Amino acid sequence: MRLSLFALLAALLLSACAPMPGLQKVETKIPCIGAVGEDRSTLFKKAFQKVGEPTLASPVGVSLNSLAFDKKSYSKYARCSKNLGKRPIVVFVDSIATKPRYHTLKISDLVELQSQFNSEKNEALKNYMANDDGLCLLNGISFVARPNVQEIIDNAHHFYISDSKEGLVLEAHGTIGSTKISMASLEVFDFSTAEVCWSKNQLGNYEVATFLTVGRSCPGHTEKDPHKLDDVANYLKF
Repeated sequence: MRLSLFALLAALLLSACAPMPGLQKVETKIPCIGAVGEDRSTLFKKAFQKVGEPTLASPVGVSLNSLAFDKKSYSKYARCSKNLGKRPIVVFVDSIATKPRYHTLKISDLVELQSQFNSEKNEALKNYMANDDGLCLLNGISFVARPNVQEIIDNAHHFYISDSKEGLVLEAHGTIGSTKISMASLEVFDFSTAEVCWSKNQLGNYEVATFLTVGRSCPGHTEKDPHKLDDVANYLKF
């Protein structure tokens, strides 16, 4: 049976991910951007399996953009909704000039996120990542907001991911304060990931050097496979 591209969130976001010991505080159904996992996408199916998420001592900045649906993006959204047994909450009509809109959310402060990944609080997660170079960072999503959430987004001017008792959440800051938004309240229909580049600190321990979009090469003396850093060190000693 041919797999639909939008078996997506059935296998992706709405299947509960069993927590790995010591890696995430609670079991959550929908991973927030900033989560760590495995991109299991294929030609006909896009899927992300979360294994954990970092503990954030302070919020990390994300950028939110609003875009008008076109035929391609709406097709993704509509098929995703169908596979989840839901009706789309927005309707696209090509002949009407004013098109419904969706949002993209992407981590903008990767330097701050990198720093927090290297903190003592995230030692277990970092070590787990270093032993599996197939893991990546969920760094972007595309979603449609329900009306009550859309109102919060419209009145906000800065966005962050932050910690909560339920794990990572989206935090919207407006003129009258901040509001935490659960990922479950967003109709996510697409996502993007970033790979980890590793380095070693002065004590010889692995550190996250940077995050980069899939397909690019790690800069300088950093490696996607941290164990290659050991090979370089052993060669220099020899």
